[in-house]
Amino acid sequence: MTPFEFVVILLSILFSIAIAHMLQSVADLVRAGRRVRYSGLHALWMLTVFVDVLANWISVWELRTLQAWTAGYILLLVLAILAQYLACVLVSPAVAREGPVDLVAFHREQGARYLFAFGMLNAISIPLNLVTANLFGVPEWGWQNLAQAPAAVLTFAAIVARPRWLQWAFAVAVLALSTIYLAGLQGSVH
Repeated sequence: MTPFEFVVILLSILFSIAIAHMLQSVADLVRAGRRVRYSGLHALWMLTVFVDVLANWISVWELRTLQAWTAGYILLLVLAILAQYLACVLVSPAVAREGPVDLVAFHREQGARYLFAFGMLNAISIPLNLVTANLFGVPEWGWQNLAQAPAAVLTFAAIVARPRWLQWAFAVAVLALSTIYLAGLQGSVH
Protein backbone atom coordinates (compact mmCIF):
# COMPACT_ATOMS: atom_id res chain seq x y z
CA MET A 1 0.00 0.00 0.00
CA THR A 2 1.33 3.43 -0.96
CA PRO A 3 1.31 6.35 1.48
CA PHE A 4 -1.36 8.00 -0.72
CA GLU A 5 -3.63 4.95 -0.49
CA PHE A 6 -3.14 4.79 3.27
CA VAL A 7 -4.03 8.46 3.82
CA VAL A 8 -6.80 8.67 1.21
CA ILE A 9 -8.74 5.88 2.94
CA LEU A 10 -9.10 8.01 6.07
CA LEU A 11 -9.90 11.15 4.08
CA SER A 12 -12.48 9.34 1.95
CA ILE A 13 -14.21 7.96 5.03
CA LEU A 14 -14.50 11.48 6.47
CA PHE A 15 -15.82 12.87 3.17
CA SER A 16 -18.28 9.97 2.87
CA ILE A 17 -19.70 10.50 6.36
CA ALA A 18 -20.16 14.21 5.62
CA ILE A 19 -21.98 13.53 2.34
CA ALA A 20 -24.10 10.79 3.93
CA HIS A 21 -25.19 13.19 6.68
CA MET A 22 -26.33 15.75 4.11
CA LEU A 23 -28.15 13.17 1.99
CA GLN A 24 -29.95 11.78 5.05
CA SER A 25 -31.17 15.26 5.93
CA VAL A 26 -32.41 15.84 2.37
CA ALA A 27 -34.21 12.47 2.40
CA ASP A 28 -35.83 13.36 5.74
CA LEU A 29 -36.98 16.70 4.33
CA VAL A 30 -38.49 14.97 1.29
CA ARG A 31 -40.28 12.50 3.59
CA ALA A 32 -41.63 15.35 5.70
CA GLY A 33 -43.28 16.73 2.56
CA ARG A 34 -45.93 19.33 3.25
CA ARG A 35 -44.75 19.87 6.82
CA VAL A 36 -41.68 21.67 5.44
CA ARG A 37 -41.51 25.41 4.89
CA TYR A 38 -38.62 25.62 2.46
CA SER A 39 -36.02 28.36 2.34
CA GLY A 40 -34.36 29.14 -0.97
CA LEU A 41 -31.46 30.79 0.83
CA HIS A 42 -30.85 27.75 3.01
CA ALA A 43 -31.14 25.45 -0.02
CA LEU A 44 -28.55 27.56 -1.84
CA TRP A 45 -26.07 27.28 1.05
CA MET A 46 -26.74 23.55 1.37
CA LEU A 47 -26.03 23.11 -2.35
CA THR A 48 -22.87 25.21 -2.01
CA VAL A 49 -21.56 23.08 0.86
CA PHE A 50 -22.35 19.92 -1.15
CA VAL A 51 -20.56 21.18 -4.28
CA ASP A 52 -17.58 22.12 -2.16
CA VAL A 53 -17.30 18.73 -0.47
CA LEU A 54 -17.31 17.08 -3.92
CA ALA A 55 -14.64 19.48 -5.16
CA ASN A 56 -12.47 18.86 -2.11
CA TRP A 57 -12.82 15.09 -2.43
CA ILE A 58 -11.84 15.23 -6.11
CA SER A 59 -8.86 17.45 -5.32
CA VAL A 60 -7.38 14.74 -3.09
CA TRP A 61 -6.59 12.77 -6.26
CA GLU A 62 -3.96 15.37 -7.13
CA LEU A 63 -1.97 14.26 -4.07
CA ARG A 64 -1.30 10.80 -5.56
CA THR A 65 2.20 11.81 -6.65
CA LEU A 66 3.37 12.71 -3.13
CA GLN A 67 6.04 10.29 -1.98
CA ALA A 68 6.29 11.38 1.64
CA TRP A 69 3.55 12.47 3.99
CA THR A 70 4.43 14.26 7.21
CA ALA A 71 2.24 13.94 10.28
CA GLY A 72 1.78 17.71 10.29
CA TYR A 73 0.55 17.74 6.71
CA ILE A 74 -1.86 14.87 7.35
CA LEU A 75 -3.19 16.71 10.41
CA LEU A 76 -3.70 19.86 8.33
CA LEU A 77 -5.67 17.84 5.76
CA VAL A 78 -7.76 16.24 8.48
CA LEU A 79 -8.40 19.64 10.10
CA ALA A 80 -9.73 20.98 6.79
CA ILE A 81 -11.94 17.93 6.31
CA LEU A 82 -13.24 18.20 9.87
CA ALA A 83 -14.26 21.81 9.13
CA GLN A 84 -15.91 20.49 5.96
CA TYR A 85 -17.72 17.82 7.99
CA LEU A 86 -18.88 20.39 10.53
CA ALA A 87 -20.26 22.61 7.75
CA CYS A 88 -22.09 19.60 6.27
CA VAL A 89 -23.61 18.63 9.61
CA LEU A 90 -24.58 22.16 10.62
CA VAL A 91 -26.23 23.03 7.29
CA SER A 92 -28.30 19.81 7.41
CA PRO A 93 -31.35 20.24 9.63
CA ALA A 94 -32.58 17.49 11.91
CA VAL A 95 -36.14 16.66 10.92
CA ALA A 96 -38.57 15.62 13.65
CA ARG A 97 -41.05 12.83 12.91
CA GLU A 98 -43.97 15.16 13.57
CA GLY A 99 -44.69 18.86 13.50
CA PRO A 100 -43.67 21.63 11.16
CA VAL A 101 -40.14 21.99 9.76
CA ASP A 102 -39.35 25.65 9.15
CA LEU A 103 -36.18 26.06 7.10
CA VAL A 104 -36.57 29.84 6.99
CA ALA A 105 -36.33 29.86 10.79
CA PHE A 106 -33.56 27.25 10.65
CA HIS A 107 -31.45 29.51 8.43
CA ARG A 108 -32.18 32.54 10.62
CA GLU A 109 -31.26 30.67 13.83
CA GLN A 110 -28.47 28.35 12.61
CA GLY A 111 -27.12 30.12 9.53
CA ALA A 112 -24.29 31.89 11.34
CA ARG A 113 -23.07 28.55 12.70
CA TYR A 114 -22.92 26.71 9.38
CA LEU A 115 -21.62 29.75 7.55
CA PHE A 116 -18.85 30.13 10.12
CA ALA A 117 -17.86 26.46 9.69
CA PHE A 118 -17.90 26.83 5.90
CA GLY A 119 -15.93 30.08 6.07
CA MET A 120 -13.39 28.40 8.35
CA LEU A 121 -13.04 25.55 5.87
CA ASN A 122 -12.20 28.03 3.12
CA ALA A 123 -9.87 29.98 5.43
CA ILE A 124 -8.03 26.80 6.50
CA SER A 125 -7.77 25.77 2.85
CA ILE A 126 -5.78 28.87 1.88
CA PRO A 127 -2.57 27.95 3.78
CA LEU A 128 -3.18 24.26 3.08
CA ASN A 129 -3.28 25.01 -0.65
CA LEU A 130 -0.15 27.14 -0.47
CA VAL A 131 1.76 24.43 1.42
CA THR A 132 0.58 21.75 -1.00
CA ALA A 133 1.46 23.83 -4.05
CA ASN A 134 4.80 25.20 -2.90
CA LEU A 135 6.27 22.58 -0.59
CA PHE A 136 4.80 19.45 -2.11
CA GLY A 137 4.81 20.47 -5.79
CA VAL A 138 1.08 20.21 -6.55
CA PRO A 139 0.50 23.52 -8.36
CA GLU A 140 -3.22 22.88 -8.94
CA TRP A 141 -3.83 23.41 -5.25
CA GLY A 142 -2.35 26.91 -5.38
CA TRP A 143 -4.79 27.89 -8.12
CA GLN A 144 -7.70 26.77 -5.95
CA ASN A 145 -7.15 29.83 -3.76
CA LEU A 146 -8.53 31.94 -6.61
CA ALA A 147 -11.92 30.58 -5.57
CA GLN A 148 -11.40 29.75 -1.91
CA ALA A 149 -9.97 33.07 -0.70
CA PRO A 150 -12.89 35.17 -1.97
CA ALA A 151 -15.33 32.43 -0.87
CA ALA A 152 -13.99 32.72 2.68
CA VAL A 153 -14.38 36.49 2.72
CA LEU A 154 -17.88 36.40 1.20
CA THR A 155 -19.03 33.63 3.56
CA PHE A 156 -17.88 35.55 6.63
CA ALA A 157 -19.55 38.68 5.20
CA ALA A 158 -22.79 36.70 4.76
CA ILE A 159 -22.83 36.05 8.51
CA VAL A 160 -23.18 39.75 9.31
CA ALA A 161 -25.18 40.83 6.25
CA ARG A 162 -28.67 41.97 7.23
CA PRO A 163 -30.39 42.99 3.98
CA ARG A 164 -32.00 39.91 2.45
CA TRP A 165 -30.84 40.80 -1.06
CA LEU A 166 -27.24 41.00 0.16
CA GLN A 167 -27.51 37.58 1.81
CA TRP A 168 -28.74 36.19 -1.52
CA ALA A 169 -25.96 37.96 -3.42
CA PHE A 170 -23.30 36.46 -1.14
CA ALA A 171 -24.86 32.99 -1.38
CA VAL A 172 -25.02 33.11 -5.20
CA ALA A 173 -21.44 34.41 -5.43
CA VAL A 174 -20.07 31.69 -3.13
CA LEU A 175 -21.96 28.99 -5.05
CA ALA A 176 -20.46 30.36 -8.28
CA LEU A 177 -16.97 30.26 -6.74
CA SER A 178 -17.50 26.71 -5.48
CA THR A 179 -18.71 25.68 -8.93
CA ILE A 180 -15.65 27.29 -10.55
CA TYR A 181 -13.51 25.46 -8.00
CA LEU A 182 -15.19 22.16 -8.87
CA ALA A 183 -15.31 22.58 -12.64
CA GLY A 184 -12.38 24.78 -13.50
CA LEU A 185 -9.67 24.61 -10.88
CA GLN A 186 -9.46 20.85 -10.40
CA GLY A 187 -6.95 18.74 -12.25
CA SER A 188 -8.22 15.87 -14.35
CA VAL A 189 -8.82 12.52 -12.70
CA HIS A 190 -7.06 9.99 -14.89
